[in-house]
Amino acid sequence: MSARVEKALAWLEAGHYVLPGIPGTKRPAVAYQRDGIETVTADMVRQWWKDEPKAEVLVVPGRASTPLHVTDLDWKPGQPDGRDAIRERGLDDAFDLGGGEPSRSGLG
Repeated sequence: MSARVEKALAWLEAGHYVLPGIPGTKRPAVAYQRDGIETVTADMVRQWWKDEPKAEVLVVPGRASTPLHVTDLDWKPGQPDGRDAIRERGLDDAFDLGGGEPSRSGLG
């Protein structure tokens, strides 16, 4: 099982509405019901990433998911990196800061 599938399944198990994203974007690769009418299952997650192994892992905040706080740290070349502010305050263990390169999905 790929790391992306494992991450998506972990989010799903925690009660969040998870979707595959178009690689390199924050846009879903599948149609969905934002109000949570449609149920996402572990089998759906496995099939989505079987069909598109490079899909981003997206979590839909709001009514579709268990309560979730989202912090969007934008990064632009030549500008201060918002991740540094998180690290300077000693909060980096509370955030997935995406590793070496800025995360396009916001999910690391």
